Amino acid sequence: MHEQKLTLFLVSIEDKKAEKVVIDHSLQSFYDTIHCVNDTIDIVSRQIGGKYFDIICDDDGLAKDPHHCSALDKKGNPMLVGSFLVANHDSAGDTRSLTDEDIALIRKSVQIVCTRNLPIPHPIIKGMEY
Repeated sequence: MHEQKLTLFLVSIEDKKAEKVVIDHSLQSFYDTIHCVNDTIDIVSRQIGGKYFDIICDDDGLAKDPHHCSALDKKGNPMLVGSFLVANHDSAGDTRSLTDEDIALIRKSVQIVCTRNLPIPHPIIKGMEY
């Protein structure tokens, strides 16, 4: 059985925030929180700070114009575009809440940047890896 509420970490390009959020454990909550208008999300596994997390992101992020980078690898190459959520998963692959330690680890990778496509300061995750 999955948790009714999830404690996740949000990187929001639209709202210029990187913060802990508590949302319902539902697809609609995922769509609403990351501003996904086409109802097509993807859940991928990526490392942040050496630990694997599930990343819930808009599957059509690259189709948006302009698309805004929200995560970079250790060499500064783009890893993700658009807003996304960071979550844990259990051995069955079900999405789970983050711990306080996970949130602290993720926060260490957050940087505020400006880019050519988005000159307003916004958060990104630096050092994300496959």
